[in-house]
Amino acid sequence: MKKIACAGLIALVPAMMSTSVSAGDKQSYVGVSGLVSMVGDVDGNNGRGGAGEVKTSADMDTSFGVAVRGGYQFTKFRAEVELGYRDIEVDSISTASGTFSSSSGDAKAYTLMVNGVYDIKTDGAVTPYVMAGVGLLRADGDISYTDDNGRAQTASADGTTFAGQIGVGASYGMTPNVDLVGGYSFMGAPTDATGDSQVLKIHSAQVGVNYKF
Repeated sequence: MKKIACAGLIALVPAMMSTSVSAGDKQSYVGVSGLVSMVGDVDGNNGRGGAGEVKTSADMDTSFGVAVRGGYQFTKFRAEVELGYRDIEVDSISTASGTFSSSSGDAKAYTLMVNGVYDIKTDGAVTPYVMAGVGLLRADGDISYTDDNGRAQTASADGTTFAGQIGVGASYGMTPNVDLVGGYSFMGAPTDATGDSQVLKIHSAQVGVNYKF
């Protein structure tokens, strides 16, 4: 992924904001979650151009990260801002001449998302939810490998792009103020790493807590 450039990706935000609100249902909250993410293959090139250009496809390892958030509860609807970090390691590099497992490098992915969350109220302590959001993704990193001719090759991931995400999950009320939360999300972010239109795909599972005050 030579460069991530700005482009648009629109994600649907749930249209359930018309739910009636009572003063006792309004509540602020903060939260933190650990992330385990699977990142789709990342295409790129060595940036040399012409006959010296080598296009690559990077297969990524499972990545780990963290997300922190702050929001406001409106009965069944929540609005929140989420900051995320993922450390994405390279597993192997593929080119037209083969696959090279003796590669190294990683990319740091930082996200800033504005999410809309709709809680599906139940009679018990478990509350399912659906979520959608839009924001920005910033990538910063480098990968390197030695090709079958013994030449060192490099590619970089550096830039900022718009991103969108959708997700599902549930919260469990441990105390009146603390919820255990877990869920799945899919994030997409457009890139121009090879000069072609493509989308970086990130599947994430998360577990954490929300504290209401």
